[in-house]
Amino acid sequence: MSINKVIYNGKTLIDISDSTVTDDNIEEGLIAYSGDGKRVVGTKMNLENRSKRKLIFIGDSYGDGYTPDGSYTGWCDRLKNKLVNCHFSADNIYINHKGGASFSNPSNNYLTLLKSVESQVGNKKMVTDVLIGGGYNELAYCDKADTVKSNINTLISYVQSTYPNAVVHFAPFGVAFKDRNNQFALKYKLMPIYKTIPAYFDKPYMIVPGAENILSLRDTMSSDGIHPNSWGLDCIAEYLKGYLMGTGSSMQEKRQLSVKMNGGTFTGTIWGQSFGDINIYRLMFDTAVKNLNSNGANGFKLYSPHIGDAFPWRAPNMGYTDANAIIYANGGFFDVPVKFNVNNSNELYMQIKQCNSAHNNYQSYSNITQIQLDAWIIAENM
Repeated sequence: MSINKVIYNGKTLIDISDSTVTDDNIEEGLIAYSGDGKRVVGTKMNLENRSKRKLIFIGDSYGDGYTPDGSYTGWCDRLKNKLVNCHFSADNIYINHKGGASFSNPSNNYLTLLKSVESQVGNKKMVTDVLIGGGYNELAYCDKADTVKSNINTLISYVQSTYPNAVVHFAPFGVAFKDRNNQFALKYKLMPIYKTIPAYFDKPYMIVPGAENILSLRDTMSSDGIHPNSWGLDCIAEYLKGYLMGTGSSMQEKRQLSVKMNGGTFTGTIWGQSFGDINIYRLMFDTAVKNLNSNGANGFKLYSPHIGDAFPWRAPNMGYTDANAIIYANGGFFDVPVKFNVNNSNELYMQIKQCNSAHNNYQSYSNITQIQLDAWIIAENM
């Protein structure tokens, strides 16, 4: 028997007849009573409540924490710990990762990893975010755009049918510091493929903005230039924490960093600052240099990248950048044009680009002992 009003001695003690409570307008699990006095158990899901939201993280070897120098806690578990400290529930975060995984590898793909956590998830309607991180292993399919897009769409369809309130996020932070061709493919072949789906189709799928530039400093990488070290893994986790919480992250380095010229020719300092897709470098030469010859078209090596340098030098694409220098050579001072370029080994070179009087070769300078040059270079962070 349902009661919505209690009257005693002619006085109304309780009256809920005007209650507007329904099961779908009070939070899940709460108990209230409707206008006709019936008991109502809430079913409304508060997807804004961090402690109740459910998240799924899927990864590759970056999630494993593998490096050739030793294993670390991967980005998935680091991100989980960071979010728990921000009042998410550890019991509501589900993780799976396996080295070599990608969207398109038929024997080791993100969809298989995602399906394997389904049995662990209770109320699937409370899953709000499926976050996938990686990208390097997709290189094998960088020339198969239709294959990659098809596999992404298949994964999205699975999420839509299994977790109806979830959005799929992909963080393409895989990098190739030592291979310019692979780094080019990651940024200019795969990134457009990833972005095609959210750009042209209405699906619950997003690319994490700027994720491709999380690993821009060499001191975030292990010795192979592919796998992030402990610092790099923490950079990934902190960046993604800011993304999921909508607060932004301070982990990505923006400050100006320096490295010494180490090419064995000129000495000086290179200052570098990363702005995501663009890096800015300032080259400041020491006045006194070795007794050098101008070396024609080969020029001088100024910098060879080293793993461990706290410097934004992933694969800078600067083409041939011009500047002018004053040098002391051949017994006098000369104002000469110079050009900077980066070779396939990501080494920085400078050439004296001046024709001789006969116009059949480079102008030759010998016994160079001074150089005055303070050059600024804008380069693409490829």
